[in-house]
Amino acid sequence: MIRSTDDPIARLMTRLDVQPDGDDVFVARTEDDEGRAFGGELIAQATVAAGRTCEERSLHSLHAYFLRPGKPNAPVRLRVERMRDGRTFASRRVYVEQEDRTICDVTLSFSRPSSGINYQEPMPIVPPPEELATSEELARAAGWPEPPSMPFDWRHVDPPWEPLQPGEKPWWRVWMAPRSPLPDDDLLHLATIVYYSDAGSLGAVERRFGEFDWQHSASLDHALWMHRPARWDGWMLMVTESHIGSDGRALTHRRMYSRDGVQIATVAQEAIFRPKA
Repeated sequence: MIRSTDDPIARLMTRLDVQPDGDDVFVARTEDDEGRAFGGELIAQATVAAGRTCEERSLHSLHAYFLRPGKPNAPVRLRVERMRDGRTFASRRVYVEQEDRTICDVTLSFSRPSSGINYQEPMPIVPPPEELATSEELARAAGWPEPPSMPFDWRHVDPPWEPLQPGEKPWWRVWMAPRSPLPDDDLLHLATIVYYSDAGSLGAVERRFGEFDWQHSASLDHALWMHRPARWDGWMLMVTESHIGSDGRALTHRRMYSRDGVQIATVAQEAIFRPKA
C-alpha cells in the first residue's frame, strides 16, 4: 500500500492503489474534481482492480460507460467479474459502485504477448517540451492565479483556450510528464495512462467553441486501446481531435505517443458538450 505524502504523485498513487476487500472486490476513494468524481480516476481504479485478478497478461482494450455522476471524496467499491480466461485473452468486467449503486461499468480485455503485424503512422511533428512554456509561465503571462500543484507537468503545443485560427487544424496537442517518478509497478503506470486518457478530452472541442460549461457537460462513454505495454517515465505526447458533434454530443479521438514517437494508446470518447454562457 502506498502512503500518501505532500507529493502530488504520491497522493494520486494512493487513490489508484486500490485495496482488496474480499474475493475479487476492492475499495478506494475518489478525489474532488470541482464537485464530482473524475471519470478518468474511476476507470483507472477499475483497471487496477481487474489487473490484480489477471496475472501474466497486459491490457489491450477497455470500454466504459459512465452511468451516474460519482461523488467526490467518497468511498468506491469495485466488484470484478471474471468473464473469461482463455489461452491468450482474458476478459474482466468491473462494476464501480458508490452507495450500492453502479456509477460506472467497465469491460477490460487482457492478452499475452504474441507475434504478428506491427505498424503505425508517424507521430505529428511538434516542438519538444523543453521549448514550450510551463503551466505556471502561461498563468503568469495571462495574469491568472498561480495553478495548484499538479502531479504532471503540462506543456501545451496548442493551448485549448486559444481559438482556432483560419486554416489551422482543429486539434489539441500537449506534452505531459510526471513531476516525480511513479512507483516501480507496471500496473500503476498503466492506470496512470488510463487516468490521463480522460484528462482534457474536450480540449479540441473547446478550440472550436470556447470554454465548456463544466456543470452541464459530462463524459458518456470511454474506449481505450493499448497497443503495447508502457511505462510513464518521461514525456508523452497527447494528440486530440474531434471531427464530429451532433445533438450536443462531441466525439473525440486521442493518440498517445512516447517521447521517441511510438504510439502507446488510442482513445475514443463521447461527451455532452455545453458551451459556457
